[in-house]
Amino acid sequence: MGHSLVALRYRVPVTSITLFLFEGVAEIGAEPPSAIAEFLIAAAGPLTSLILAVLFYAVQPLVTGIEPLLGLVKYLACLPPLVPPTEETAEAYRAVLLS
Repeated sequence: MGHSLVALRYRVPVTSITLFLFEGVAEIGAEPPSAIAEFLIAAAGPLTSLILAVLFYAVQPLVTGIEPLLGLVKYLACLPPLVPPTEETAEAYRAVLLS
């Protein structure tokens, strides 16, 4: 979802979003206008996962009855962007190298 919001911010059309259990894939309909835009679009997914992990960590003390579940969600929210390297990681590296 993070990829799509940043892509729309740069006026790049999003043709579809496929959601999986802990991550998703956004298909864009055109090339980003710049290397910076491509990097930000590619980095938006892992950054969104990190923000969710921090949010779950902050909310955890408020919800004492389901601590194991929140701990699992917090752990799994950051895991998919890290392993294995995906196409978005390659796009982020390419954007950095081109800028």
